[in-house]
Amino acid sequence: MLGDHGDDSLRAHSLQTANDMKSIVGVDLHQRCAGALRVGAWYAAADELVLLHLVGEGFLHHSAAFHPVSEIMERERRAVETIVQQALGTVPSARIEVESAGEISDALVKAQGSADTLIIGRNAKRSGRSLIRLGATARRVLRRAHAPVIVVPPDLARVGEGPIMVAAACDDTGARALAFARKLAEAKGRSLAVVHAIEGPDGNVDGMTVHPQAVVDTYAAQQIESARICFEEWAKAQGLAPDAMHLLQDPESPTEQLISFASEHDVPLLVTAPHSRSYAQQVAGTSFSTELASYAQCPVAVV
Repeated sequence: MLGDHGDDSLRAHSLQTANDMKSIVGVDLHQRCAGALRVGAWYAAADELVLLHLVGEGFLHHSAAFHPVSEIMERERRAVETIVQQALGTVPSARIEVESAGEISDALVKAQGSADTLIIGRNAKRSGRSLIRLGATARRVLRRAHAPVIVVPPDLARVGEGPIMVAAACDDTGARALAFARKLAEAKGRSLAVVHAIEGPDGNVDGMTVHPQAVVDTYAAQQIESARICFEEWAKAQGLAPDAMHLLQDPESPTEQLISFASEHDVPLLVTAPHSRSYAQQVAGTSFSTELASYAQCPVAVV
C-alpha cells in the first residue's frame, strides 16, 4: 500500500511486505469522496486498494418493493464507477465493493479490521465555511477507529508536492505519528517536516494593553525556551535531523499555526495522533486531531 517502492507498513506496530498492504476508500454517491479517491490513488500506489460503497439497509428495503435487490446493487456499482471516473479521469486497478449496511460508520469501522488504512471524505470544502466540518459519519469513525484514518477535504483537486508533515506532541502519541510519517516519506521519496506549535501570549485585548510589554516579552521568551528544550530532547530521542524540526509560536492557536504551515509548504499529508481529551472536549466531541481533520486544507491522517 503506500509506497511506489516501499516494503514497510505505515503502522508502527506492524511490519508487512507491500503485497500485504491494503487501503480502503469510503465512496458515497456525492462529491464528498472525490478528494478521498485522489488521495487513495496516490497513497496506495500499486498496492491493494478497495473502493467501498455502503448502501443503507433502510433505502435498500424501501427500493426492493420496486426493483430486485440485485438490480439496485448493480445500479449503485455503476454509479460508483461513474464517480471514480469523474474524480480520477480513469478507473484505477482497484476493487469496487458494494455492500449493504445498517449504520454506515459501524460498517466502515468493521471494514478497518481487514485493512491497514481507511480513507474517507469530510463534509466541509477547503474554501467553504460550513458549520458542519467533518460530518456525522467521519466523526463517529474517528472516535472508534482502531487503524489509521485519513480524512480528506471533498474538493481536494491534487496531492501536494511538499513534505510529509507531523503535528508533533513531545510524547508517545507524537512518536506514533512520526513512525507512520517516516515510512510514508521514505516510500514516496518525500522529505519530512516535524512541527511543534505552541500558543504565544497576546498582550492586547481589543486594542488595549493589558500587561506591560516587557512582562509579555519575558514570558514569551521563557515559554519558547521551555518548548524548545522539550522539543529538542524529544526529537533527539526519536533520531530526528535538525533540518526536519520546526518550532512555531504565535498568538494563534496551535491548530491554526499547523494548518497555516501545511498550506504554505504544500503538504500532501498532515499526520497526527489522538491525545487524551479534556472533559469539555469529551462533551463537545472535539479533540486536537479532529480539529485538524475538520479545518486543514490538506488530508489529515489520524493514527
